[in-house]
Amino acid sequence: MKKTIKNTTKKKLNKELKNIKKKFSNLEIEHNELNKKYSLLKKRNNKREFSLNIARESQVKMLPQTQPIFKGYEIYGAMNSNHEVSGDFYAFNKISKTKLGVFLGDVAGKGLEAALITPYLKGSMDMAFGLGIKKSPKILKQLNNGLYKNTLSNKFVTFISGELTQEQFKYINAGHETPI
Repeated sequence: MKKTIKNTTKKKLNKELKNIKKKFSNLEIEHNELNKKYSLLKKRNNKREFSLNIARESQVKMLPQTQPIFKGYEIYGAMNSNHEVSGDFYAFNKISKTKLGVFLGDVAGKGLEAALITPYLKGSMDMAFGLGIKKSPKILKQLNNGLYKNTLSNKFVTFISGELTQEQFKYINAGHETPI
């Protein structure tokens, strides 16, 4: 009887050991598959990070690289985005010795989706100034028409376009926060 119990116990232990080995083998296979998936995701993320860094650098290059010199004022511009890229934008344009064009804009939304509209905004501003359109109402009308035609219906831009002189800052506000 003792031998039978020992044999049965030994058989059970061997069977249990076999099951544990099988489970361990399955866990090893699952672990290897997860490692492969992790490596793939890491590569994709690295590519995404690389692309976002290029987008960020491009966006920063669209902003004024030097601050405008305008008698009587110290003017500084900076953009601190909560995301890698954003829809924030600003520009300065010297209209004359006594007038400085100022533009502040923000595309609705966050991240890359909003940032994709920013180059259009920059190009439109450059074109308006290049064509000699120096009055804010004309610039805003041109921008509004272009944005309406060239962006998705759920996208919009708030902005301020104005002229700074020695005496005052006259501006038109298109839904943007009031400037300080």
